[in-house]
Amino acid sequence: MMLWIKLGWRNLWRNRRRSLIELSSIAGSIFLAIFMNNIAKGSYAQMVDDGVKMGSGHIGLYRSQFLELRKPELTFEAAPLLSELEKDPAVAGVFPRLQMPGLIRSSRESRATAIIGMDFSREFGTNPVLKPTNISDGEIPAPDDDRGALIGSVLAEELGIGLGNKFVIMVQGTDGEIESRLFRISGLITTNARMIDASMVVVPRSILSEVIGKEDAAHEIAVMLHNHNLIDGAVPRIKRIAHTSEDVDALRWEEAMPEISNAIKMDYTGFQIMVAFLYLIVGIGTINTLLMSVMERTREFGVIRAVGLSRAGIRKMVLSEALVLSITGVIAGTLIGLLVCLYTYTHGIDYSFMIKDKGFAGTLFEPVMYSIFDWPTMGLLGVVMILLALVASLYPAHFVMKIRPAEAMRKY
Repeated sequence: MMLWIKLGWRNLWRNRRRSLIELSSIAGSIFLAIFMNNIAKGSYAQMVDDGVKMGSGHIGLYRSQFLELRKPELTFEAAPLLSELEKDPAVAGVFPRLQMPGLIRSSRESRATAIIGMDFSREFGTNPVLKPTNISDGEIPAPDDDRGALIGSVLAEELGIGLGNKFVIMVQGTDGEIESRLFRISGLITTNARMIDASMVVVPRSILSEVIGKEDAAHEIAVMLHNHNLIDGAVPRIKRIAHTSEDVDALRWEEAMPEISNAIKMDYTGFQIMVAFLYLIVGIGTINTLLMSVMERTREFGVIRAVGLSRAGIRKMVLSEALVLSITGVIAGTLIGLLVCLYTYTHGIDYSFMIKDKGFAGTLFEPVMYSIFDWPTMGLLGVVMILLALVASLYPAHFVMKIRPAEAMRKY
């Protein structure tokens, strides 16, 4: 075997320019495939991590059909579930929330919006909306402040109110009557996400529960785990806890936030199609390189056939050239890809200058992409490239085996 590899290496460099061009093609394709895969997987992980903090959590608890219908009456009592969820070793935090459609009124204007009831003490430090950098003015309401609220800066501007001003929320209570409550702006939310800044109103969940007439009510409990890799193991346990409350179920983030899940699937499918076309082009180039190589050596092949080398030996000679060519290109491309990915793993790629809106599907994302090291896919990409080169060498090998020694030595 080593003899054939050495022979393939020697033959590869008979035409250095052509071999270097094909090696660059293979190495460049591997580099692009590895880098784009790792940066894509890293950005997906970042998207999920940011999305679940503000959305459903890694696992979300809901009443049946709440996600489809969004009916405000589909609430459940949160306290019994919270105490059980917090005992699970995989759980890092639990965030009960209320999401009530309603009307917000100032002395000048009124707007229809969704009012969120949140436990500020639980979510501070996790929910990106509550980051100090996203509170442009004021602060998060104090625990004893039952009138304090956060409001999107764009919404506040449209209502003609600012920090310290009062506003009224109006929502439908459990008896079907319209209930209202006066709040005071303790902080303005500025995230550069239009959907959030122009519509978000956040008030204490306990107070919003009082307004609608349901004590300790929640539409959602977002369960954050210590690591997203724990989801598969935690789901059965969280479901058992959820089922202790009537008509409550636990859903993975993919089910609770299908917009994000579908966006990731579509984007990665597009990446796979691009890689398939890239590999197809490289395969055609490999066929061309090897075919040109064997055609230039027609007389040589005629001679070695005449001295007794079998058809299998001829095939091995061509396959060895393809093997050496592809392995060399894969190693070079992988090394370059690892070096670039190491930089993007530690420093990331800031694309904030390219976007104006940091929101997607009602959640907030940081405009920085970090790569990860997806070793299984990296290995698969390299193996597929080597196999592709070997398959591409079959036609040149077949061409060589059709050469007749006497004719080759006479004409060439």
